[in-house]
Amino acid sequence: MKGYERFKDYLQRNGFPIVDEDDHSICFKFQGTSFFAWKHNSSYLQLVCILNTSEIDRDTL
Repeated sequence: MKGYERFKDYLQRNGFPIVDEDDHSICFKFQGTSFFAWKHNSSYLQLVCILNTSEIDRDTL
């Protein structure tokens, strides 16, 4: 499984809505704001660490 596939699985398992996805990027919502992660050059481990350590208000997702 590629990095972006593991990251997409992480988002789905942890309740982060996926807004859009194409061949180059995945867009997800975090605390009411949409973020893009580029499939071929994003540091997914850093993104997971940020999402895991942030105060998340699930009502705003």
